[in-house]
Amino acid sequence: MKFSRNLLLLVFAVSSVSAAENPFIGTWKENAPKSVYLNQPSSESAMLRIESAGDNEVKITQEFVVRNGRKSESVEIAALDGSDVRPVGTSAPRSQVTRSFRSISPNVWERILKAPGDVRHGYWAVSSDGKMLVITGFGKDPKGQEYYFHRVLERQ
Repeated sequence: MKFSRNLLLLVFAVSSVSAAENPFIGTWKENAPKSVYLNQPSSESAMLRIESAGDNEVKITQEFVVRNGRKSESVEIAALDGSDVRPVGTSAPRSQVTRSFRSISPNVWERILKAPGDVRHGYWAVSSDGKMLVITGFGKDPKGQEYYFHRVLERQ
């Protein structure tokens, strides 16, 4: 009896540690002066919330205020196994857009966004001290124009 109680406590402790160890989980605010956008629209402000949504899944909520003052939001549940998902929300027509995330290491995710005639690659990386999230993206848009962005977000 004592052994099963200790085993149960150990299982709960390991589960709690595993969830707490995901360095992406939390609320992040974009530091606009440190962020770089080349041939990409930038936002006036951006907040990102990442929450655990089950085994190897996260819920990602992004809120933006773009330069004209318009607000937009997208929400998605993403498995970190490369599966395509469709975000929902107000930030651009999403009916034909999918995103996938794949965990490369505990601190790095690969993200691929797919739209008709456009596939965009990028990486999300959390600093070793857990205080900064850097999101990069690069490639060519459907018109063949190269783009690049480097978003710097700070943990709130």
